[in-house]
Amino acid sequence: MTDALDRLAPAARPLLHRVDTTLADVGAPADDPVWPLLRQVRALPSEAVAAVAGWRVGPMEVAADPLRALARGYTEALDGIPAHPPWEGEGAVAYGVQWSALRGHITGAGPASVVGRLRESAAYVEELVEWLQRSRRAVAMAVADVLASAEAVILLTAGAADAAAGAGPAGAGPAGGHPAAGVAAARVAAHVLGPVAVACEEGRRLHDDWHSRLGEVPLQPPRADTGASGAGSDAGSGTVRVGE
Repeated sequence: MTDALDRLAPAARPLLHRVDTTLADVGAPADDPVWPLLRQVRALPSEAVAAVAGWRVGPMEVAADPLRALARGYTEALDGIPAHPPWEGEGAVAYGVQWSALRGHITGAGPASVVGRLRESAAYVEELVEWLQRSRRAVAMAVADVLASAEAVILLTAGAADAAAGAGPAGAGPAGGHPAAGVAAARVAAHVLGPVAVACEEGRRLHDDWHSRLGEVPLQPPRADTGASGAGSDAGSGTVRVGE
């Protein structure tokens, strides 16, 4: 399913390539806001927009439901396993100890269990989808702004003038003979790179927030003394009585 960025990115490609080449040849004032944005994003405008346009939301939108279904499946499967076996004695005690440890590992309270981690993973996927959608919308709005801007007219007009002067086809080369084009390119670049920088920062924060919550859940071995003095067992005598 396509969105606004899918439709706008191809239309903006010639303008953004002209912005790239103009910045490379003409530059911008040393204190222009475009420079910290370029350092933060580490990509030119055309590259940055193409990268965000390549972020696909579709596969992630359907990933949370199977994770939640798997969590329910674990819970339902364990509900069908008896907590106490139909026999008594040391074997019954050992069974209870192991069952309790396994049950806590799989369905224990909080995220530090298999089921809890699956639910956390589903929540992470949902938050990731929201970030992807929000970032794509913001970049699409910025691209739409620059396509209809006066700066775009300046850049494309400068390109046409270069072509008329024998510098090559319009849109193919830098607007080197037009100082105003450098200012226009810097403004377009800053407007486009702004939401890309925000998206990158939000993505890093999302990763950091969730990193420690999505790691492996190790199985804790049962305590050696758990159930050793269970009421009604014959652990001390070594006698085993099978229930009716």
